[in-house]
Amino acid sequence: MESCLALAESEQAAAFERACREHPEHAAELRRRLGFLQQFGLTDASERDLALNERWGDFEALERLASGGMGVVYRARQLSLGREVALKLVRPDLVWFDGARERFRREAQAVARLEHPGIVPVYACGEERGVPYLAMALVAGRSLAQSLALVAGRAPESLRGAELIGVEPATAPAGFERDWTRAVAHVARDVARALAHAHERGVIHRDVKPSNILLRPDGVAQLIDFGLSGADGVERMTRSGSQTGTLHYMAPERLRGERGVDARSDVYSLGVTLYELLALQAPFEGATRAELEQRVLDGRPDSLRARNRRVDADLERVCLAAFAPEPQQRYASAAAFADDLTRWLDGAPVLARRPSSFERALRWTRRNKARATALALALVLLAGVPSALWLQQRRHTREVQAALEAEQLALADLKVSNELFTRILRDASPAHAGGAAVSLYESLDKLAQLAREEDDAPRATARVLSMVGQIRHSRSDYAAARVELELAEQRLRESGFELSPERVLALEKLGDVERALGEMERARERYREARRAAERLADQSENWGARLSALEAATWLPGDPSKAAELLRRALAEFRAREANSDDQQWRQSQNLRLAKLEGALGDPGSGLARLDEVRAAIAARGEAPSLKERLELAAAEADLALSARDFERARRVLDEAVVLARGELGEKNSSVATLRFQHGRALYELGRLDEARAEMETALALRRELTGPDSAASRQLAEALEKYFPRSAP
Repeated sequence: MESCLALAESEQAAAFERACREHPEHAAELRRRLGFLQQFGLTDASERDLALNERWGDFEALERLASGGMGVVYRARQLSLGREVALKLVRPDLVWFDGARERFRREAQAVARLEHPGIVPVYACGEERGVPYLAMALVAGRSLAQSLALVAGRAPESLRGAELIGVEPATAPAGFERDWTRAVAHVARDVARALAHAHERGVIHRDVKPSNILLRPDGVAQLIDFGLSGADGVERMTRSGSQTGTLHYMAPERLRGERGVDARSDVYSLGVTLYELLALQAPFEGATRAELEQRVLDGRPDSLRARNRRVDADLERVCLAAFAPEPQQRYASAAAFADDLTRWLDGAPVLARRPSSFERALRWTRRNKARATALALALVLLAGVPSALWLQQRRHTREVQAALEAEQLALADLKVSNELFTRILRDASPAHAGGAAVSLYESLDKLAQLAREEDDAPRATARVLSMVGQIRHSRSDYAAARVELELAEQRLRESGFELSPERVLALEKLGDVERALGEMERARERYREARRAAERLADQSENWGARLSALEAATWLPGDPSKAAELLRRALAEFRAREANSDDQQWRQSQNLRLAKLEGALGDPGSGLARLDEVRAAIAARGEAPSLKERLELAAAEADLALSARDFERARRVLDEAVVLARGELGEKNSSVATLRFQHGRALYELGRLDEARAEMETALALRRELTGPDSAASRQLAEALEKYFPRSAP
């Protein structure tokens, strides 16, 4: 059966007859099985439908809905639960290859665990009479392919968003009441969010196209057909070596047969789908398959704005960035794609950029290798070999000079740093300290003093002062930390290092100190100044923009949580948009936890708890125990969300453990301990344990005053919060 069905349709009948002649003992069984597959619509030659009320395990067929290269879909009734479902019977030959049946089962189970409003739920998967099946939710509405067919031939500028889902404009849901272009962007944004949810859980769709996106009358877009996706080598799960996915939507790297294709191939397919929805025609066309393949590989679509005048330059850049021919030129993730579409819908500047002249030239060179070689040779001959050699020598001299200057500066810095640390280690030895034990923090005082007195190598001494300031900040010695950091920043600014990573870091840490002291406006300005300097740095490898946006978000609490949430979302979008950040997941987890707490404070604790679970799953996937910082952040976020959801006992239980952990690992005098103890008091208050609550809150306030000073903004804020709970007892 496998060898026969693996052939082209025109060869199948003859192959079956030959098999029956060569194996007469199996002829009756072969014919019975072929008839069975044809009856259920699972071969190309199938014409008959599954009979009405035909039983299929726990399901009863009611109506044939659709068929395609992957199988056939029926409206069916699940007998055990009495509900109607969409029952998809998958062509058996797709899962007869080595390992494919187990891969299908594993991937189907992974998809069944996805829970997102943009993904059609999978209720069950299994195998009946040798045929794999999926039972999914039955969705009212139509596919985007059907919507495109209904408006084919019309000008996209003339369409309204309501026509996308087939409702009257007066009853259209939000996002669909205006023109077609905005409605299409709205749908693509929602589908990108659904893909991001799947990608974060290790599931890649691999066949994103209009026919696999359903659109309900309420405007909700939902993805279907994840069933045969996810693992490398999935292209083998087809007949005759053909590839999954419709060619128009297939990413070039998949077309080339590259291994290790990642989630950016789904971003590509959704970008092509967005283009087709906006232009009402595919970006690439060809008279033959070979011609179409070449155009996909070249990646030169016609102007989108020429096909739809309502598409502005920003939306065109977003669309083209999504299906750029090379993966590294696309959005780094579906979430980044969704965020940029959101920016466009909100009227904000998008992050997508037009390809540079160099990138466009490089693409042209790849497409026209012979012409590019000839042109380069002509230019060399025209300019003359002597001129080329002179220019090369001049450039080489400049590069050598710059390298020498950088090396000399680095050596000077190293020399001063070595001298400072050598003196500190010498003075800490028993021989120089008169036999007394010298603590680390006494050595820090000495190190800071030496750095302040040293006039040479300002960058090296600024680094030392900045490091000392950061250590003092971690010990909640904010006043001393500010002195060291301000001096470090001043030295860098006045000695020609105004645009340096060292100064950006010093400004960032100054903002942290001033935020801890409750001076939010000053902290905000420090972060903004650091961001301005970071944006002008030649080296953009650091995650400065996202990190500084996230830090500024903290300065808006507790006064404007909506502004804080907005900045955090921007920070996460910037983080996802940079491929270099893919390995820095701990920072992303920390910001997701902060955003989860904000969602709870803004009245949506359910979303916050879901985000919290995602972070826990990401940490567990690392295969190592969470750090102390992660454990405290998780506990604080869970407690905040539990309080928002009025689950006070859960909040108290979590905070009991967190306070014990923090006091044991960080000591009593630490700002994290003060924050957790006050939060613990809130939980006790809500449970009616007022005496315990008052004692815990007052202890937290006393600790905060000891750390930051009795008149600091942080102390005043905590005192005001205590006053709200115990008006007569607050000091």
